[in-house]
Amino acid sequence: MAAALSSPEEAVLARTVDASQVNEVERALATWDLERVFEIQRCADWIRDRQLTRVTLQFPDGLLKWAPSVANRLESLVGHRLAILGDTSFGDCCVDEVAAQHLNADGVIHFGDTCLTPTQRLPVLFVFTRWPFNRGAFFLAAMNVDAPRVFLFFDVRYAHAFPPEDEATPLGPVITCQPVQPDIDNPHILCGRRCPIRPGSNDTILYCGRDLKYIQLLSLTFNPCQLLQFDPEAETLQSPVSSMKRELMQRFYLIERAKDAQRIGILVGTLGVSRYRDIIERVNRAIQSSGKRSYTFLVGKPNVAKLANFPEIDLFVLIACPANSIVHSKEYMQPVITPFELDVALNQDRAWTGQFLANFQDILPGQTEHIDFQPNSEADPDISLISGRLRPMSMAASPALEDQASHALMAQETRLSNINDQGGGSFLQSKSWQGLEQKLGQTEVAMAVPGASGIAAGYAGEGVVGGGPQEAQL
Repeated sequence: MAAALSSPEEAVLARTVDASQVNEVERALATWDLERVFEIQRCADWIRDRQLTRVTLQFPDGLLKWAPSVANRLESLVGHRLAILGDTSFGDCCVDEVAAQHLNADGVIHFGDTCLTPTQRLPVLFVFTRWPFNRGAFFLAAMNVDAPRVFLFFDVRYAHAFPPEDEATPLGPVITCQPVQPDIDNPHILCGRRCPIRPGSNDTILYCGRDLKYIQLLSLTFNPCQLLQFDPEAETLQSPVSSMKRELMQRFYLIERAKDAQRIGILVGTLGVSRYRDIIERVNRAIQSSGKRSYTFLVGKPNVAKLANFPEIDLFVLIACPANSIVHSKEYMQPVITPFELDVALNQDRAWTGQFLANFQDILPGQTEHIDFQPNSEADPDISLISGRLRPMSMAASPALEDQASHALMAQETRLSNINDQGGGSFLQSKSWQGLEQKLGQTEVAMAVPGASGIAAGYAGEGVVGGGPQEAQL
């Protein structure tokens, strides 16, 4: 667990860029020119066709080196100025609509890796860029894959190597899952790719790329299937997941922690994904209907230091895109789970079957995996698998409205305050140190005296033996 309770100021200056991204783009530019790697002509046509005048260009850290060149070339084609977005509010794969709206933008062009999540407000053009890919080495390495069907997923930056019109491969029965534009109403989109049919337990998922987050997303989404990874840089085929059974047991453990939690924090990790308000409302209602307390936090990119500032929270639910929703919370003080896992924990009609849904939109009304929320029945005793004890009645099925909640009465000086039992205020009262106390009327009155003068870099009199307060010589 991190010792600091806030992000260090030096983090911005000390942050490094993934060298592999820079190296891959430089290799691509050695083969193709700048316009082809960044599809500049396609960007210009998109801007002109929609008659956009305030477009922002969003680049991840690894591509910022080429942002000025791309912007200058694109400005010469469209005839007006463009803005560049860097240091995004959330993940690099997500469209930063918040920063774009600060510039009053009417459109965003997103470059590089993307989760292809539907946006909330602005029109978006996704430019994957292109990285070198050795098709011959890939087919040679994957030739010995033995499976009834192979579902081919690949990093969006290698999409040029698998064009939609080229479905024929020497691997036999292969279903190529192409990246597609976001569409929340298309039931055949899985993990940002178009899958005509859902893979079965005997099928194999073959992934081309090196994105660890996407590998984790594929492994949990298609956990009954065998997962193989082709590393385009090393040109090797390997199995990236050591034990899927252990991974699923860890997720099930987090679900049990959610059942035991009394105070649950809702981490809003995105403000640009479509229907994020709907999932926040659903999660909040589910928590309150289960007799628990909910608190909402807008934190941007969550890290250990940020969440450590809220020790009274028992568990966090992260609202983010599928690629950033799965958080390994070993270093965190509290577990961090997905909205789907919370629904499994609190919804009586949704049982844990091993199925995993990282996309929160799948459980919203109108989607194929939506199940109406039904609190756990109070008549059925519920034993915690963590503590082995019977869970309190306040955590059972009856809706815990504010006027029905138990209250603790606390005397503070001459005032009486109502504190919700099991709420954050009750947690604070259990602490021996509760912050600075004013102690009005108890502090001796003293005359004001001159203080230090000057600037913070060096106040007058500092470093001088016996030096007292004096006027700064500016």
